[in-house]
This record gives sequence, C-alpha cells and structure tokens, in this order.
Amino acid sequence: TLSLHDALPISIAMSKSFFDYKYPSNPKFFIGREEKIKDAKEFFSEVRKNKTALRGIVIAANSGIGKSSFILKLKEECLNSNYFFYDIDTRSCDKSNSIFEVFEYVIQHLITKNPDKFARLKEIKIGGLDSIAKTYHAIDSCLTNEELLVIFFDRSEERRVGKECRSRCSPDH
Repeated sequence: TLSLHDALPISIAMSKSFFDYKYPSNPKFFIGREEKIKDAKEFFSEVRKNKTALRGIVIAANSGIGKSSFILKLKEECLNSNYFFYDIDTRSCDKSNSIFEVFEYVIQHLITKNPDKFARLKEIKIGGLDSIAKTYHAIDSCLTNEELLVIFFDRSEERRVGKECRSRCSPDH
C-alpha cells in the first residue's frame, strides 16, 4: 500500500514564471484554448449527467504544443466543481504495476480527504486489470451525481514510444 508521501505517482510539474519554458505552464500564465477548455468541461458535465457512455478523453498533439499545460489549466478550472481531479506524470510510472499504484494512490487520497464518504474503499484490493474496473465502480458508487473522478495520464507518448523507437527514429540511424 502506498502512502501519500511515496514517489509514485507524481503530478505534472508546472512553471514558476511566465517565461519558464522547462515545465508546462502554470494555469495563471496559461493563454488561449478557451473553447477546448469549455468542450472538456461540457464533456465532464455530460458524464456526470449520464448523457454519454464515453468515459475518456485523448489529448493528442505534437510534443511542446501544450497538452500538459492544458491539463493543468483544466484541473484549476474544475477545482470548485465537485471534481476529484488527478494529473499523473507517467514518466514516474516505470513498473508494470504502476496503473495499480495510481489507483491505490487515488483511493488513499480520497479516504484521507473524506474518511466517512470513502470508508468502504478501504476494503478494496487491487491486483489485476479486472480489479481496476471494480475499483472504478466502487469509487463511482461513493460519488453523488454532482461529483466526478477525473484521472489524466500525461506524457504517455513518452512511455509508449520508449527507448527502442527513440533510438530507431534518431537521425543517426
């Protein structure tokens, strides 16, 4: 079982100033994409109201275009909207069981945040992919119609591409 102080999972790091280009933009420095933010929030609203069977969003774009910054801005926009919003930097997920650790982390955080509301989650044991679906349903059963769990896995293109493709696609090959 993970503690909230363990290294996994790691949230997306953000810039400290407007001109800090080493990290995704801090939401207070984020500019533009208002329509896309609105679209994402509308999708979340449709999910909460069971108006769609869809449960996922893929944000696909070239590296450096602002996907991580977008996620951070969206998280800030959703702070006071009954969302339980987690942004996971998948570069910290380097083990085959990292997806299980992410859900264990979410469960522990929810229990810590509201022990009475999420008490029944203490019994959950995550041990395989089928348990992820059961975990999702258990979390969902604790939420009201006005609440929503949102988990973004960021930087997954770097995990998916991996070292093999990076070396194969390098200019030296």
